[in-house]
Amino acid sequence: MEENGSIDRQIAVIGAGVMGSAIIKGLVGSGMILPQDLTAIDIDPIKLETLAGEAGINTTGDITNGIADRSIIILAVKPQTANIVLEAVSASISKTQLVLSIIAGLSLSKLSSGLAGHRCIIRCMPNTPALIGKGITAIASLPEVSLTEIDLAERLLKAVGDVVRVGESCMDAVTGLSGSGPAYVYTFIEALIDAGVREGLSRDLARRLALATVSGSTDMVSKSGLHPATLRDMVTSPGGTTIAAIEKLEREGFRAAIYSAVAAAAERSAELEK
Repeated sequence: MEENGSIDRQIAVIGAGVMGSAIIKGLVGSGMILPQDLTAIDIDPIKLETLAGEAGINTTGDITNGIADRSIIILAVKPQTANIVLEAVSASISKTQLVLSIIAGLSLSKLSSGLAGHRCIIRCMPNTPALIGKGITAIASLPEVSLTEIDLAERLLKAVGDVVRVGESCMDAVTGLSGSGPAYVYTFIEALIDAGVREGLSRDLARRLALATVSGSTDMVSKSGLHPATLRDMVTSPGGTTIAAIEKLEREGFRAAIYSAVAAAAERSAELEK
């Protein structure tokens, strides 16, 4: 029985790294899943001990025992170890178990093949702001996955942020934009702080100004509903300081660099499958 918004399901999360831990803590912290209904599986006993202490969940290093009788299996491992994990899971998975995979670059067809033809699979691409409940996850599923199961996956993943449903053909682009995107933003923030220091501001003041500027600007786009170009024009006076800065950004290839960064990440995502 589901009470107070919780979901009465037994869940196993394979991989206790950054994203796996974020999902676990989000599910428990939101009250979506009771701690006793969640099992973390990892080969690193220190990670498991930490998670058990922080979230009160079950832990094990044994995949076969860890996924037994679990209705949902979340794959949160690196692409480099995916084949080993898929082989271990396929040895005991049942047709009714729903698999959510956040393994970067691994397509639904490859996941199904690695799981001995299992078809109840949803591919997910979250991002690291999930650590503070501010992530966004794109999901795509095989045709055999029911709408009820997709709704369930979306509800679970909303414990760590927003969720969008996409066709799998969009997944590499999603990876390039939102999956890797936080790193671009962090790099911009770092550069903005350093630029302030270069102009004579203390580092603490430059950091405070940069963070407030980025956060406030994001909220303006989100809450105003206006196009970013419109908001930019609102602060770009004729012959003023901002237009001089914008001209410099364009001359230095700022926009083109963003295009190239997203494309490079998307291309790498496609390469990982191979």
